Amino acid sequence: PPADPVLDVEALRESLLGAAPAMAEGLAERGHYCTGPNFLPAPAVEVMRGQAVALRSLGRYVPSWSERIGTDGTAVRFEKEGVHACEPDGEDYGTAPDLVTYMAVLLGTLPPALNGQPATAGAALSAAAFNAKLAVTSPGGSSYPLHVDNPQGLGAGDVRKLTCILYLNPNYRDGDGGELRLHLDGGD
Repeated sequence: PPADPVLDVEALRESLLGAAPAMAEGLAERGHYCTGPNFLPAPAVEVMRGQAVALRSLGRYVPSWSERIGTDGTAVRFEKEGVHACEPDGEDYGTAPDLVTYMAVLLGTLPPALNGQPATAGAALSAAAFNAKLAVTSPGGSSYPLHVDNPQGLGAGDVRKLTCILYLNPNYRDGDGGELRLHLDGGD
């Protein structure tokens, strides 16, 4: 039988709800991104990292790819060298109950919490269309190139509006690599 998650679901839900006003203000103020508090205690992050490793040992990761829009307006697929990804689902609950639970709580809590804030009330976020992904990069030369999470945009039916990132890197130090870089309108 699968192990019960160690993640405190109610504490996570309360943390997300408590952070939603500041997140909404950050998104409205910057227009593109916000950074928030760590919603999870270190032991929960360690457990989820172990579960991500377990999924990898089961062969659940495949070479990762993304899309960009070509000059003719069509999507062009490109590989992310040295990057492997897994899209966990309910079938992975037995191996990764905390990862699956975390994603379910995040999806069930954050969109309505942000929709309920004055600063993001018009965003109309929904958990109906989502893509949960784990990504791992190989050391020494991996490349996670510049890309857009919904390259064809809302007009083409790609309704994703929000990306949430949680790093499962223990003992991370500046200079280790893998930093998120955002290329904002206006060249910032």
